[in-house]
Amino acid sequence: MTTVAREALTFVRDHFQERQKVQRRLQRIRNDFHLLELDGWDSGKRLDLAHALEGLRDHVGMLFALEEADGYLADEIQEAPRLSEQAHALQSQHRRLFEQLCELAEQADRIIHHPRFVHLLESVEEKFEALDADFSAHEMAETDLMLRAFDSELGESDPAQAGDGELTDGNQGEGE
Repeated sequence: MTTVAREALTFVRDHFQERQKVQRRLQRIRNDFHLLELDGWDSGKRLDLAHALEGLRDHVGMLFALEEADGYLADEIQEAPRLSEQAHALQSQHRRLFEQLCELAEQADRIIHHPRFVHLLESVEEKFEALDADFSAHEMAETDLMLRAFDSELGESDPAQAGDGELTDGNQGEGE
């Protein structure tokens, strides 16, 4: 295996692992909010939530840093220049999403230390839900962009048309 291939595989592995950590954090925070609604907003649970948001912020920051380390989607854009505008738009979302997450973590941290502000946790939850939806849409758009770039690299104009005229049930060539 060449050094370039090894580096590419290392990048893909690191990116995948960081994405998994982010997804686990998102799920944990969703669960924490649910439990807080059911069991009450005691200080220990508020502290856990604040730490989970801080951890999410750190992992999202690492994920975005990994994505931008060698130029955001540079290889994909090089192979399919028509995708560069969408790639730049997605890259610009990194800063906004990260800033929103930082603000959310800071707001939660301030609230956990002041019981009289517990009612504000509902607004933190609403902001988290909006951020969660925005982040999920962003990740889906990035995945779609990468798939379209790979399809272009393979010479396919439309992923839905990939495989036209071929059997797709895994039994190609059987029974002929």
